[in-house]
Amino acid sequence: TIGKGQGIIVAPKFVKTSEDSYWNKDMPLPKVEASPLAIKRAIKVTPWSLDDMLKDSPQKCFDSMPAEIINMLFDPDELVCCGSVRKFRALPAKELLSVPDIGDQIVPNPSRVKVGINKQGKPSEHCRDATSDRKYMVVESDDESLSFDEKASVLRFLRDEARAELKMVVHSGGKSLHGWYKSSGDSHLDWEFMKVACLLGADPRMWSPEQLARTPNAMRGQSDKKQKLYYFDPS
Repeated sequence: TIGKGQGIIVAPKFVKTSEDSYWNKDMPLPKVEASPLAIKRAIKVTPWSLDDMLKDSPQKCFDSMPAEIINMLFDPDELVCCGSVRKFRALPAKELLSVPDIGDQIVPNPSRVKVGINKQGKPSEHCRDATSDRKYMVVESDDESLSFDEKASVLRFLRDEARAELKMVVHSGGKSLHGWYKSSGDSHLDWEFMKVACLLGADPRMWSPEQLARTPNAMRGQSDKKQKLYYFDPS
C-alpha cells in the first residue's frame, strides 16, 4: 500500500522514433553543476598550455584536410554526418575525401543509416534515430572565465586523472575547445565519465549522441577562423 503523502511513482516510458533506433527519443542529460573548486584543482594538478598541447600531440596535422582527419577517426565505410548550419548529409568516410567542403560541423558518432526519422516524424540525415553506437564523447569547455590554457588543462586532467582516452582537441574558432575521448563501450562508464566532465565545466548537451561538434581544420561558418586541430592521437 501507499501511505498518505507518499504519492505514486510511475516509471518513465521510453519511446524510440523508429523500431531499429539505437536510442530513445528522450534521453536524460547529466545534471551536475560545474564546481569552481574542482576546476581550479584540475588546472593545478595537470597544467597544459596550448603550445605544450601542440608539442605533445602524437601526430601533427596542421595542414591536413578535414576529410583526411576524419578518415583516421572513422572506418572507411562508416557513415559520417557532417555539414553546416541546417544543411547536413551522411556519407561513408572514404567518400568525404572527394567532397570539396564537408562543412564546419560533424556528429562524433557514426550513422547507422543514411536517413532516419527525427523527433517531428520527418526524414533527416541528422537526427538521433539515424545515429549508431557511441564512438566518441566530446567534452566542450566554453567557460569564458577560463583562459584557453586553463581549458586545455581540464582536458588533460580528464585524460591523465580520469584515465579517458583523448583522441583529439579542436579549437572551435570561437570561445571553446572540443576534446574528443574514445567511448569505453560501456554506457555506464561513459555516463560516469561525462558526469565528471560536467563537474569540470563541460556542456552536458554533448552527451546526446547526435549532438554536433566542430569539424577539425575546417573554417568556421563564413568567417576566416580555422577550427584548428591542436592535439591528435588516432592510434
